[in-house]
Amino acid sequence: MGCAQTSQIKDIHVVFGPLIGDVSKDCAIIWARASSRGFLTLKLTEEKRGAEKASSVFTIVFKENCTGTLLLQDLKEDTSYRFEIGTRRGSFRTGGGNSTKIVWGSCLGGQSYGIRKGFGIPLISKMKEQKPNGFVFLGDTIYADDPVPEKCNFVDGWNNDSPQDFVCKTREQIQRRYEYFLNDNEYASFLSETPVYVTWDDHEVINDWGGAMMMRDNPELLKASVAAFYDNWPITTENTPKSPCGRKIYRHVEMGLCDLFMLDCRQYRSLLTKVEDSPGPPQLIHLLGQEQVDWLVQSLMKSTATWKLIACSVPISIQTGTDSDKVGCDSFANNKAVWELQRVFETLIEHSIKNVVFLSGDVHFPFAFSYELKDGSFVHEFGASPIHALPLPNTPAQKLNDDLPIKSREELYCKGEFGGTGFTFGLLEATEENLQMSFQGTSEILFSHSIQAQ
Repeated sequence: MGCAQTSQIKDIHVVFGPLIGDVSKDCAIIWARASSRGFLTLKLTEEKRGAEKASSVFTIVFKENCTGTLLLQDLKEDTSYRFEIGTRRGSFRTGGGNSTKIVWGSCLGGQSYGIRKGFGIPLISKMKEQKPNGFVFLGDTIYADDPVPEKCNFVDGWNNDSPQDFVCKTREQIQRRYEYFLNDNEYASFLSETPVYVTWDDHEVINDWGGAMMMRDNPELLKASVAAFYDNWPITTENTPKSPCGRKIYRHVEMGLCDLFMLDCRQYRSLLTKVEDSPGPPQLIHLLGQEQVDWLVQSLMKSTATWKLIACSVPISIQTGTDSDKVGCDSFANNKAVWELQRVFETLIEHSIKNVVFLSGDVHFPFAFSYELKDGSFVHEFGASPIHALPLPNTPAQKLNDDLPIKSREELYCKGEFGGTGFTFGLLEATEENLQMSFQGTSEILFSHSIQAQ
């Protein structure tokens, strides 16, 4: 895949990265891609005000695909670090402290929105200006199933830099698409100084995919797609050879004030199945799967953080998916899989778990809902997208399933328009007492909402 052997190139150097991922109170993952297989030295420096800076030296090994990752452990809580790999530099801050700032969103590079000549990826600079502690990337990190043509079809005068006018069908093509966006200097700079917490949605593979569907229809594409995903992100995984994607990517990251629960809404979903007692289209019987639901409720019960953030790439109330009225919904709405949400919400009530917020994306317009549970507590859901893809008009929330222990739902915000450059990211600012949520575009704040800790 274009990766030279160590003996072929003596001057090994970093060509993509570095990226930082899954930074917690005491751990971080560093990722980079080099010019050949081999190793480089990583120098890590702890930033200390008014004191001599302490440095440590590590070796990062570049193996298959010239990719190297290094897990840094036993770091100090609420501490700034910088690092060097050859001529490349990066920085991050570990979790902890009395405040946390996170940006989040999804959907980068779809529907002919490539790197615009002279403009790049406009929203990234706005996200970078916030100097966040982390970036929760909720899938559609590339659109492997969409070409990047010479021109964007939805904005006059938009010409794409170095177009890739093909649908990705091999591991090499998918890697090229990841590298395409890392060639944008602002995006690469942002990821070198902002820890990313990433999951996949559908367009890393194909539209509306699920593990069972891909194992039936195109296991080779699934294998190539997930291998490329693992190759191109600094992510904590666990080998699960019997699962459709071979690794578990749902995980819990302790960030201090916030506990982050990253979900996998694709690998374990069932096939869409016709339900006997329903006259409508086929439905998902499960979306997260029993094991992931068990893990989530147990993790929520153990959490001692003030804020519990559930990163879920598909929404709760909004119906998604191509031709969903005919072939079935791609999200929780109108699906038998709602039992998984029912289990989560009942656990919140039974164990008096408060301050739970779902972060989502997917639908290409921003939305926010407040759910009052039957015990009088509240769960909130905020969806921000697209970062850099086709903006869409908003669609209404679906009727809530009667089995959900929800007393009422309030729409706080739900707006979108077709086409143009109506890109959106979410900004979360947390303290012990308050969570300030906002949606921001390229030139203005679209929405702001404050949540008091319960």
